[in-house]
Amino acid sequence: MAASVIGVVLTKVGLVPTKISAFGVEFSSSNQNALMLLLASAIGYFQLAFLFTYIQN
Repeated sequence: MAASVIGVVLTKVGLVPTKISAFGVEFSSSNQNALMLLLASAIGYFQLAFLFTYIQN
């Protein structure tokens, strides 16, 4: 659920993090694309998992 909220915020507002100071991580433009791909993959995985659970019941 958190991944979905973050995905919506990133898409609608256009906020893409460049630095997460709590972890000491900075993102270049290619790393930002990788972060977006990772987030989209997590959302897609959970969407499929919920769909398969719905179909089985």
